[in-house]
Amino acid sequence: MDSDKKKQDLFDKERFKKEIAKAKEIYFSWPEEIFCLALNENVKITRTGWDHIVNKQRRTKNQSYFRAKNFPQAKKLIETINLVQDIRAEDRPHGTITY
Repeated sequence: MDSDKKKQDLFDKERFKKEIAKAKEIYFSWPEEIFCLALNENVKITRTGWDHIVNKQRRTKNQSYFRAKNFPQAKKLIETINLVQDIRAEDRPHGTITY
């Protein structure tokens, strides 16, 4: 691997970590519940929800980075979008997550 590629990999890794940390800070600064217009009910802001957003087993780093980079718009979308595309529920160790 040449020097420029190593520098790019280090930069990307640092940028990735920074965006994830920023998104996490935003997410956990929200109130415990937010009204979701599409579901017509409150959604809970939990660690399980955060793990779903950045799921390392299901998402590539590029997908996680894209989500983190665009995360500042997420709360507004939850509160204002009224279109339900798909609803699924999964049982997790700390409860059921519906999305």
